[in-house]
Amino acid sequence: MIIYSREALADIDRLFAWLEVRSVAAAGRFVAALRGSLANIAKRPLLYPTTRDGRARKCLMFFGRAAYVIYYVIDGDDQVVVRIWHGREERR
Repeated sequence: MIIYSREALADIDRLFAWLEVRSVAAAGRFVAALRGSLANIAKRPLLYPTTRDGRARKCLMFFGRAAYVIYYVIDGDDQVVVRIWHGREERR
């Protein structure tokens, strides 16, 4: 099961809001692409590579001309989404 951290939920809100101002249709497509990527993570959580430090996994979600990075950890049968960033975004 997919579980979202507070930070991941805030990331989704932030990314959606940024897109929605520019195009409501694009924001809707973003949500659909995100759901698809999260479904893939839920089905095959070990498919995606681990981060350099080995503490999480990362799934690249290609959308438009860019990629988004979904960071998650596996906790038993659950996949906990930790953060989601646009590929060009400065990570903090």
